Amino acid sequence: MQRFLVFAGKYYPGGGWHDFAGAFETRADAERAIQAGISTSDWVQLVDLQTHRIVATWEQGRGPLEEPSIPNPAE
Repeated sequence: MQRFLVFAGKYYPGGGWHDFAGAFETRADAERAIQAGISTSDWVQLVDLQTHRIVATWEQGRGPLEEPSIPNPAE
């Protein structure tokens, strides 16, 4: 089963599955895919299906992937 989901998009999110960009078995695979396609997105979120948490975020002009600066919905 794929553990990590990537959601990405342009400035305004399409919402939910409309922003789904891929599923990956490892975080490293997901991050490689994000880096390969990051120039086509304005924002990215990486979600861990095992913990149900956003584990990394990225926004255009803000540097590399980082830990989320906002609390996860489950917290």
